[in-house]
Amino acid sequence: MSNTVTLKDIAHQLQVSASTVSRALSGDARVTEETRAKVKQVAQELGYRPNAIARSLRIKKTGMILLVVRDIKNPFYLDIMAGIESSAREAGYNVLMCNCDNDNSLVQKYVEMLLDHHADGMILMTGKLTQSAELNRQLEHLPVVIALEAVENCALPNVLIDNVAAGQQAVNHLIALGHKRIAHVRGLPVKS
Repeated sequence: MSNTVTLKDIAHQLQVSASTVSRALSGDARVTEETRAKVKQVAQELGYRPNAIARSLRIKKTGMILLVVRDIKNPFYLDIMAGIESSAREAGYNVLMCNCDNDNSLVQKYVEMLLDHHADGMILMTGKLTQSAELNRQLEHLPVVIALEAVENCALPNVLIDNVAAGQQAVNHLIALGHKRIAHVRGLPVKS
């Protein structure tokens, strides 16, 4: 048995229509401040929570962004995720981090989630895409951004790091601190 509180439950308690409750909760100007306050009070008392699925169907927006990363085990992505999530939250979005584990068939599955309207957009941090003409055609018509690593032969919008300039800045900083023996340590090369 479900304890979900509906608009009808609130309407019944206040003896108003469910549409009045809906309008009051959505901030519609046709509802008086007095009625709006009563509706909000009863909604809070009953523990009303809006149905996110119904809302997304009505407004044709999920409020979700897919962040597809190459390898979720790489801690580098966690800092990036924190920044993306902070910015997304300010814009009213949630972020779902998806791991493609260097497998482009999984990227296709995430693209299908976007095509099926389970998310409003996608940020791809995979560094590569399949040579699938169909996938590339689909991506061209979707709200997708490539981030951090350029993808060859891809015309999607992108946000990239200037690795050369960043490297120069890091080395110059170390030199300014008086360091003379500077090494570069990196992880294993990425599988193609």
